[in-house]
Parts: sequence; structure tokens; C-alpha cells
Amino acid sequence: FAEVEKFLDTPVKRYSSGMYVRLAFAVAAHLEPDILIVDEVLAVGDAQFQRKCLGKMKDVGNDGRTILFVSHNLTASSQLCQSGIYLKDGTLVDYSTTDAAIARYMDQGVSDSAFASWPEGVGSGVVLHCIEVCDERMSRRFEFRAQESITFRIEIQVDKPLPAARVGFRLMSYDGTVVFTSQDSDSLMVSPTAATGRHVLTATVPGGLMNEGTYTLTIAAHIPDVRVLFLQENVIRFKVNAVGALGVEAGTNRLGLIRPRLQWKIH
Repeated sequence: FAEVEKFLDTPVKRYSSGMYVRLAFAVAAHLEPDILIVDEVLAVGDAQFQRKCLGKMKDVGNDGRTILFVSHNLTASSQLCQSGIYLKDGTLVDYSTTDAAIARYMDQGVSDSAFASWPEGVGSGVVLHCIEVCDERMSRRFEFRAQESITFRIEIQVDKPLPAARVGFRLMSYDGTVVFTSQDSDSLMVSPTAATGRHVLTATVPGGLMNEGTYTLTIAAHIPDVRVLFLQENVIRFKVNAVGALGVEAGTNRLGLIRPRLQWKIH
């Protein structure tokens, strides 16, 4: 299971940390313990071994035994666990369903507002002053229906022309999964940082694309492969609900981070 058979005659003290953890997990997982405590085992090993570890832990759980999975890997935690404990500085913060505990964990340091501002600005060369989430009428909103478009309004100050610079953002779900990234070059041929002055940028997510959930936005400007001009992580948060969304049947939810309406045909 550990895939270290070729090193069977090598003293364990000469193993790398990854080999050591592989062997330790393999031994622990096959002892059939009543309680299996796994601490960040997925931090080592390649993707194939990590999938094998998750599969083994699911098998152990399905046999009626208990797994205490300690990890910062929120996606794996969500897939593997039915309940979650959120600890901070050794103190119990939350004990509930896995999704609720992850949401509480992701809330730390995240603005509860659909608006964030920096009156003095942050950044070098290209300075960020504010960002907000708006509806189609450019009114600031925190919560949207799935069928509504969502616009991000970004205000920057360009102190000196930087035509090679780009402004973009990363949209993330409550569990830290990246939904998508976008930058001004998606539709603008000329960078907004090519001219000095105050600029307002808008980027619109079409209605009907986002699934219900809570999302956070990280905003940045950079000269690709050279340097970062500003970076503000998880600065705003907003929610999407599926009330009245097309394609929703009573009592059902759509899985996934997006809910695109694909074109179906009968031939």
C-alpha cells in the first residue's frame, strides 16, 4: 500500500518524510483500529497516493469505525467527513456538520460586506481604492438570486503608466475551492493601467451561472511574470440563492459551483 517495497532493506532513518508518512499511514490503516487519527497525511505523496489514502479512509469509515481527520484540505474534509470540529488557538470554536464548520472556518478574516475600501489606497504604481458587488442597476448588494447577473466594481488609481500590468480577481467558494479567475485582458485589448488617473473597472458574471452558496473575492494587479502591484485576499463576500431559479425542481438542489443552462435537444 505504501509503495516503498523496493526500499524494504533501507533503514527507516534514511527515508524521506514523504516515505515515512506513507509507511506510517499504511501500517495504521491496516491495523483495523476502532479510532483512526490522521493528521495532514495528504500533505505528502503524489495525487494518486492521496486518492488511495482517501479511499482507504472511506473504507474504514464504512466499516463502522471512527476517523478523526485533521487537515487544512477543506475539499477532502468535505468529501470524507460527516461532522466537523473547528479549532482556533487550541479552543473549540464550532462542532457541527462538516459544511457548517468549514463555512465558520472560512469566515475568519473575511469581510461580511459586499464593499471594501482603502481611502489611502493599497499598492504600488497601481493603487486599489475600493471594490464592491453590485446588481444590474449598479446598486450594492450582498445577496443575489441565481438568475441575476453580478457585477464587480473596482476603483483604482494609476500613478504612472504601466501598459503591461493587468487587473484581475479570483472567485472562491466557502470551502476555498477556486470557482474561476478573470482579468481585464479577457475583453480589453488595452490595459486600464496604460494611462494615469482614476479608473473604474467593472466585470459582470452573467445571470444563471452561479449556483447557490457563499463566495469570496480576491483582487490583484500584477505585471505578469514580473511583480505584484497589489493583492487583497478574500476582501468581500456575497451570497447566491436558488429561489426562483430556472431548472430547479421542488425539493432538489443542483450540485457543483456553477449551474449553467446547457442547450438540450431531441434528435
